[in-house]
Amino acid sequence: MERTLRYLITALTLACLCISHGSIAAEISEQSESAQPKEPVIPPVEDQAVQESNAAAPQETVNASKEKAVTPESKSEPITLATEKLTETHVETKTPKTDKTINTTPTKQATTPTPKVAAAPLAPSLFDVIALEDHVNNKNYQQGYELAQKILPHWEGDSTFDFLYGVHAIETGHYDEATFAFERLTLLNPKTLRYRLELARALYFNNNLDTAKTEFEIALAGNPPENVKTNIKGFLKRIKKSKEKATHNWAAGAGVNLGFDSNINSGTEEDGVEIPNIGFVSLQEEAQSLSSSFSQFNTQGIYSYSHKKHHSLDISFNTTHKRNDEVSTYDLDVINLFGGYSWQPSRSIRVQGGLTNTNVKLDGEAYQNQSAISAMALYTRKNGFSFNANVNAGSRTAETDSAPDADISLYSLSMIWPSSNIKSTNLSLYSGSDDVSKADLAHFGKETLGIHFGTKLLITQSIVRSMLISVNSTEYQAADPNFQEVRKDTAIMGSWGYAWNASKYISVSSNLIVSHNASNLDLFTSYRAIFNTGLNVNF
Repeated sequence: MERTLRYLITALTLACLCISHGSIAAEISEQSESAQPKEPVIPPVEDQAVQESNAAAPQETVNASKEKAVTPESKSEPITLATEKLTETHVETKTPKTDKTINTTPTKQATTPTPKVAAAPLAPSLFDVIALEDHVNNKNYQQGYELAQKILPHWEGDSTFDFLYGVHAIETGHYDEATFAFERLTLLNPKTLRYRLELARALYFNNNLDTAKTEFEIALAGNPPENVKTNIKGFLKRIKKSKEKATHNWAAGAGVNLGFDSNINSGTEEDGVEIPNIGFVSLQEEAQSLSSSFSQFNTQGIYSYSHKKHHSLDISFNTTHKRNDEVSTYDLDVINLFGGYSWQPSRSIRVQGGLTNTNVKLDGEAYQNQSAISAMALYTRKNGFSFNANVNAGSRTAETDSAPDADISLYSLSMIWPSSNIKSTNLSLYSGSDDVSKADLAHFGKETLGIHFGTKLLITQSIVRSMLISVNSTEYQAADPNFQEVRKDTAIMGSWGYAWNASKYISVSSNLIVSHNASNLDLFTSYRAIFNTGLNVNF
């Protein structure tokens, strides 16, 4: 009996504890639910029937992944993208996973099942076009251009895409592509000011100044807002200035040099030479090397007339007048003239062709005259690299047999590249020939092959040091009648100089030139050193 009573008391105690614990748990659960916001019920996208049954559910989350409207053109803010509202397109998406559990159980079940909607193609995604606008807003033009290239086959012809594509193309320097996109937009939407302005801007940066001017003027005639008018007038002013610069360009200069030449006639150091079948022959004084101090006066000038932005007529000249103090026999007067036509299809490429004439006088008397057709192609880059190819072909007429009439040609290739921020290096290869038609004077004909290598170093902002080494090999056309052997020469020349730019117009220079011509015929072996210093003025 006592044991039974004890079991009964224990059972009643446990029952009371269970009841109390259940009440506390229920209260805690109720408080937790009331403090925590309820998650909206999001129906699965792929079930159209469930979407209809949950029409009353909150729409913020569902609408977040739909169309992003692009702001249309605003007259008060001309820089804002002028685009049309994007066409609403259904794009199937997957519900992202989150830390919170999302209730996907529908509150109601549709009585009639609805077929599942097929997924839209992924390639022409509307989000790509929206991403293009984001790249414009964030000024990520290179990324935007690359994306536009990928989706171009799907979206080309859409006004929103064409506009965004054109903006990215302009900002990355693809002006031809930008021009094409904005031309299409302007053709279809001739009254949309922003399209026409961007077309004009693309034409301007592509150096199509006349057409750009026309488009800017059409836009200005449409009476745009004042800030837009100001921008247009700024472009028109720059176009006018560019065309004025392109119309006439000229430069001129002159210089005076004083110096010393150790071998003004390139004569031998020997007193005499051995001649086959004759023996040793003593040389007269004028056949040996002669030295003299000298004074030299130089002039140069260029003039260019551009009737179009990419085309110009060019004229240039340079003259040299050298007077030797000790020996007037080798006083020299040289006049070079050039007239040609230039075409510059881009900022980096220039092509020029023309006629050259060189007239030489020795001691005041006509010595020779040379005329040639010349062609040049030049490629340059902003970093200072340039590549130049030259071709010259013509004829030379002479007044003496020591330089007979000949057909002449010269071909050269040269490169200049920056070795550092203060140093540039140049390399040239050249080949030339003098073809003498007269058989008895054929030994004056020759072929030459050579190389130049040089550097320029900017020591200070106004002082430049230059160095040059040149090597060439010459073989003559026929055997020398006196030595009965074909003459072959190898010449080596080195120069070292400094130039000080005292101002924009005045410079002072000093140069030392040393050369040696080694020949298989002793009569033509020579050494020579020239030093000169001078003042140059440029306008």
